[in-house]
Amino acid sequence: MRLENPSHEAFCLEYMKNGFNATRAYMSVYPDTKEPSARASASELLTNLNITKRITEIQDELAEN
Repeated sequence: MRLENPSHEAFCLEYMKNGFNATRAYMSVYPDTKEPSARASASELLTNLNITKRITEIQDELAEN
């Protein structure tokens, strides 16, 4: 199920596209963010249970296809 927050959904998709690199994924969604801030913010997002569940859902969807 897609996340209600469009930025969080985009982060999950970018995380998968960027080879599980959270910093790059965060910077793709928030391009004005500098790398140290992106690293910290991405790390924080990965502690969000809804985000980790969504990433797992995307992985499962990709595995099925």
